[in-house]
Amino acid sequence: MGSGNVNKMSMGDSDSGNPATRLPASSSDEVKKGYFSNFKDKVWLRNVIGFWIMGLLNNSIYVVMNAGAKSISAGGVGLVYAVNIAPALIIKGTLPYWYHLMSYDTRMIIVAVLNVCCLLLVGVSTDMTVQLIGVALGAFASALGEASFLAYSVHFESRSVITAWSSGTGMAGIFGYAWNMLWMKGLDATFSVVCLTGLVLPTFWAITYFHVLQRPEKTEPSVIVAKPSDGDIESSSGLAAGKDEDEFSGLQKFMWIITKLWPYMIPLFLVYWSEYAMQAGTWAAIGFPITSTAARADFYSYANWAYQAGVFISRSSGAFISLNKIHLWIMPMMQVGFFAFFLLDSTYHFWMNNGLLAPAFLTGLLGGAVYVHGFLLISKEMPENRREFSLSAASIADTFGILLADVSGIFIQGCIMASNNVVDCDSSTLTCSPPMYTCGHTFNTTYNPAYL
Repeated sequence: MGSGNVNKMSMGDSDSGNPATRLPASSSDEVKKGYFSNFKDKVWLRNVIGFWIMGLLNNSIYVVMNAGAKSISAGGVGLVYAVNIAPALIIKGTLPYWYHLMSYDTRMIIVAVLNVCCLLLVGVSTDMTVQLIGVALGAFASALGEASFLAYSVHFESRSVITAWSSGTGMAGIFGYAWNMLWMKGLDATFSVVCLTGLVLPTFWAITYFHVLQRPEKTEPSVIVAKPSDGDIESSSGLAAGKDEDEFSGLQKFMWIITKLWPYMIPLFLVYWSEYAMQAGTWAAIGFPITSTAARADFYSYANWAYQAGVFISRSSGAFISLNKIHLWIMPMMQVGFFAFFLLDSTYHFWMNNGLLAPAFLTGLLGGAVYVHGFLLISKEMPENRREFSLSAASIADTFGILLADVSGIFIQGCIMASNNVVDCDSSTLTCSPPMYTCGHTFNTTYNPAYL
C-alpha cells in the first residue's frame, strides 16, 4: 500500500510490510497463531467484527430471495435464482474498470438504498414481474457490496478481514433461511412479511459501515502509478503499476484477468456452477415421497439448511488452515461429482431419504472453502499494486458460475419432474402447475390432493 495516509493499525499485509503482520500460508499452525494473536488489538478486532457483520448483511437479502423462490415462482425456482444473480454479472464485470471513480462511502449508500427498494417491491407487490424487478435490484446491491468489500480489504490486514467477510457471508446463508422459516413456518406469515420485516437489514448495514468499522483515513479506491525512478507511488487517479493511468488500458486490464487470474477464477466458476445447478435443479425436484409437493418443498429447504451450514464452517476456515492451488482445483472436481450423484439419484431414486442431507452438507463445505481460500490466495500471491483490482475482478467468476447454473436449473428441474411425472399443487387455490420448462412432457395439471 505504501501510503502514510492509511491508519497504521489497518494496513494490509504486503511483501514489504512488517513481517510480524504478514501471515505465512505454508503452515496452518502459523496461520492460527498469527490470526488469534491479534485479538488484544482493539482496532483489529473491531474491523474483523465489522467485516463479519458486513458479509452477513450483504448476502442475507440475497439468501432470503432464494429461500422464498417458490413463493415468487413455484414452477420456476431457477428463474428466480437467475434474476437474483444476473445483475451481479453486470456489476462485477464492469466494476474493475470504473470503481476508482466512485468512493467506497457512496457505494455503501447505494447498496443500502437498492436493498430497501428490493424488499419493498417484493414485499408489497403481488405481481411476479414487479417482484422479479425487486429481486434484481437486490442482486445489484449484493454484487456491488461483495466486489467493493473484497477490494476494500487491501486497506486492512487482508487475511483477517477476508476470512471475517467470508465467514459472515457463510452465516448469511443460515441467517437468511432462518429468517424465512421464523416468519413462514414459526409464525405462519407470508413471504411479504418476511421481506417487509427485513427492512431492518439495510439500516444495520449503514450503521455498521459508518460507525463500527475503524476505517483508514484514505477511503478512496487506491490506484498505483509508478515512475521509472520512483518505485510504486499510490494515487487515486490511476491503476497500473509501472505505467501511467492512460497507458493501462481496458484491454490490458482484461488481459491481466485472463493471464494472471484464471488459476483462481476457473475453480470458483466450476464449484459454484455445480452446487447451484444442484440447488436450483435437482434439490427442487426431490422429496419423500417425490410425488408430494410439500415433501419436495421440505427437502429443498432442509438440503439448503445443510448446505448453508457447510458453507459457514468452511468460509470460516481461513483462520485455521491454509490451502494451495492444488487443493483449489481438486475441490471443484469433487463438487462436479456430487452434482452427477444428485442428478442420477433424483431420476433413478436409488437413495431417497433424509440421509441425502449429508452430501448436501459436504457440497457446502467444498463451495465455501474454494471461495475463502481462492480470495486469500489472490491476496497473498498477486503483486501488492494489483491486489485491489484483482480481488474485485476475480469475484465475477463465482457469479458467472451461479448464473449459468440457475439457467441450467430451469431445464434440469423441468426434466426431472417430467421423468417423475410430478407437478406442484396448491391447496389454497386448488390448482396444480407444471414446471416452467416441461422437457417435452405433457403434464396432468388436474388438481389432485394426493399431490399436496
